[in-house]
Amino acid sequence: MRPLTRFLSIFLSIAAAWVATYQGYFDAQIKQHFGPVVFNTVRGQVALFPLYAIVALGFYGIFSIAYALANFKDCPEKADELQEVRTTHCASGVSLGQQRF
Repeated sequence: MRPLTRFLSIFLSIAAAWVATYQGYFDAQIKQHFGPVVFNTVRGQVALFPLYAIVALGFYGIFSIAYALANFKDCPEKADELQEVRTTHCASGVSLGQQRF
């Protein structure tokens, strides 16, 4: 299964369950099993679910970028190659900016 089709199938199933709950298709079952206090709490939380999803997606993005930056792999061979290019260009009179090695 391609990642896009997997994402769409999961997203559409969650969206369908949210719309069904938000429109009140499960109201009788929720009131019967959990009582009116829990019913009102569930209705309030269901209304806020898209906001929770957006916030969770934002946190996921921030933490995945932070994790990738924290585990960034250095390339010593490329650093040596860059140093060679710098010395070659500096010897020929080309300025490459401030050297930070």
